[in-house]
Amino acid sequence: MPAQRTITPLDGSELVDPQYLGTGTPDGTKFLRDDQTYAVPTGAGAAPNSADYLVGTADAGLTSEIVVGTTPGGELGGTWASPTVDATHSGSSHTGAAAAAVTTHEAASDPHTGYRLESADHSHASTGLQAGTVAHSALTGLTTGDDHTQYQKESEKDAANGYAGLDAGALVPIAHLASGTPTGSKFVRDDGTLAVPGGTGAPPDADYLVGTSNGGLSAEIVVGTTPGGELGGSWGTPTVDASHAVTTGQSSQHARGQEPYVYPTGVTHTTTFTAANMPANGGSRATRYVLGAPMYLDSVTVWNTDTGTARTWGWDLYYQNDPASATCTRVAASNADSTFTPSAASARTIVAGSAPVLLQPGVYWLVIQSRHATNTFGLGIVAAAAALALNMAQSKTTTNPNGATLDMSTGWSRLTSQIGAVLQGRVFNEGALF
Repeated sequence: MPAQRTITPLDGSELVDPQYLGTGTPDGTKFLRDDQTYAVPTGAGAAPNSADYLVGTADAGLTSEIVVGTTPGGELGGTWASPTVDATHSGSSHTGAAAAAVTTHEAASDPHTGYRLESADHSHASTGLQAGTVAHSALTGLTTGDDHTQYQKESEKDAANGYAGLDAGALVPIAHLASGTPTGSKFVRDDGTLAVPGGTGAPPDADYLVGTSNGGLSAEIVVGTTPGGELGGSWGTPTVDASHAVTTGQSSQHARGQEPYVYPTGVTHTTTFTAANMPANGGSRATRYVLGAPMYLDSVTVWNTDTGTARTWGWDLYYQNDPASATCTRVAASNADSTFTPSAASARTIVAGSAPVLLQPGVYWLVIQSRHATNTFGLGIVAAAAALALNMAQSKTTTNPNGATLDMSTGWSRLTSQIGAVLQGRVFNEGALF
């Protein structure tokens, strides 16, 4: 007969020693798993499910994730590890080892290992549980009133032999500790059931991309709830700002330096202009500017030919985003209309909103607009020589003021003359014009 270890009954404040419940060395970080080993749940110390992670697909275990798709969308392509920018863009289960199911006493065949067969004479000292087993009355749900045939009731034990203990190394069966079907991945929960711990194992020290900082993480990279820098839109459908450092199709050999100023083709610093009276409240004239290098745009200056009466004007700068579309996107705008009453022809300047505005090399369309409700605006123009009478500008009366996008084809009239206007920039890290 196996040697017995005597145990005493538990009173209301005592606990079963962990060595009788599972194998392994308890260290304060482990829990009792349903295969009756002590282990650290994969969810312990896991990353919080309330952080607003950037994820490829929605996950039921998260509550505040930002779903960005498994590959970049919007105006980005490629993969998240190596995203690309579209040529056309608008602007701004773990599984553990399964344990064998533990059957109930009644279903077990005789002899039932771990339990002594009940003697017909209950006075025998040999009656009771085998060494290493625990008395029924000490187990949850088993009382002295239970009729467990073949197993001695607490009230029938021979008091002279004390209380029988567990065999050396034997464990209290998991079925007597918690309800549920063991799978090897569950742990004993404090409500007496077997369950998989929440937070399935994501480490808190991984450098996740998150919208906002979270106290449950230690190495997250905070990227904001919406894209910043030279991206706009949302993380699900990001857009690329019109002014950005690298453009799809651009050579690795980028233009160097910055443009201090840019005139339209065919115009120099002259005051010999012909007047082009743009209609009130929306009369517009557009012309192209070519930037061979980046420019920190400060302002736009035009030549006004009027000599009296109040005038109002404004400007917007556009680029053609999609070669197959006539809709252009505004990349810089005047911060306000300019109203004045001239006494003579003069140069007029409006500073860009949020100046300086970084412009990358490329082709832009500057639209000058007459914005007085009733008065025209005399814009200085230079006529092209007859032999070179190409279409250099175009005019139209549009909505006042211009919007974030502008249709540059429908309703415009082509012109061979060029406007007297200059884009003015900042260079040498100065806070004013060159």
